[in-house]
Amino acid sequence: MRRNGPRPAGARLSRPPRRALARLLTALVRSAWDATRASPTGLVGLRQGLAGFLAVSLAGVACLAPAGLGEESPEAEPSSRSVRDGVYTEAQAARGKTVYVEQCVECHKEDLRGDQQMTPSLVGIAFTFRWKDKTLDDYFVGMRNTMPQSAPGSLSEETYADLVAYLLSEIGYPAGDEELSPDAAALEAIAIEAPMPDA
Repeated sequence: MRRNGPRPAGARLSRPPRRALARLLTALVRSAWDATRASPTGLVGLRQGLAGFLAVSLAGVACLAPAGLGEESPEAEPSSRSVRDGVYTEAQAARGKTVYVEQCVECHKEDLRGDQQMTPSLVGIAFTFRWKDKTLDDYFVGMRNTMPQSAPGSLSEETYADLVAYLLSEIGYPAGDEELSPDAAALEAIAIEAPMPDA
């Protein structure tokens, strides 16, 4: 249902397009300078060079504008919710527990702490260190793309959402009135904060 779509309009430019634009402008400046030096009077060549520079520059910018060059990168919108706000239901977490027992318990153990060597803990400080200040979409995608270890991505999106709900419940985040949706936009709007001290 996603997730590697086209870059949204106004997204920050990567370095290669910026470098290409810089090379273009450098070449245009040199062209104007060469025209100046080639003119017997210098001033005539300067006027011709600048006129050519401006014409080609405007044409280049017009061609590059549709690709997003020259646009300012927008401010990243803060997540509107947090995992502390009750983003899953108890019934969903119960379904997720069933999935965990079937698919995950052999490696991550009944206490979700793994073997502390080859298999990482899914709760406690290990979770906080890895996922704090990211979004629930990061967590969801990370799980979906790597688990189950024998067949990553083999479960349905809804099943992964149930599994996330169960893990959130075990970490100590509260349940709410609405089930956690696997929709990317909805998950991106949920920030991962450290559990409350008494969780």
